[in-house]
Amino acid sequence: FWTFGCSNCKATLPHMRDLYEKYQDQGFEIVGVHAPEFDFESDRTTIVEAAGELRVTWPIALDTNKRTFHSWQEGPTAHWPRVYLLDRNGHVRYDHIGEGRYGDIDAAVSALLAEPA
Repeated sequence: FWTFGCSNCKATLPHMRDLYEKYQDQGFEIVGVHAPEFDFESDRTTIVEAAGELRVTWPIALDTNKRTFHSWQEGPTAHWPRVYLLDRNGHVRYDHIGEGRYGDIDAAVSALLAEPA
C-alpha cells in the first residue's frame, strides 16, 4: 500500500524496483495498491503521471476510497507504506510497516520463490 505524495513511500520505491528487476522472471509480481492520503492524490490521471515520474512499472490497483486499504489494516491506524508478501496460495507470509528492512524483504521473497509450486 502506498501513495505517490508520501515521502516514506517514495523512499521504498528504489528497493521495490530492485526486487522487481531481480525476481520478476522467477514469478514474482508486485501489485501496488495506491490508497491516497490526501484528496489531490485521488485523481487517476495524476496517479498515472506520478507513477511514470517515479518509475513505477508494475501494476497499480487504485483504491481511491481506501476501502481495501482499511480492510487490510484493522484498527484506527493505517500505514503508508505497507508491504505484504503473499505466497502462491494468497496467504500473507510477511508484513512490514514503513521503510527499511529491505534485506529481510528480499530474503523473504527469495524464500517464497524457492518453495515448491
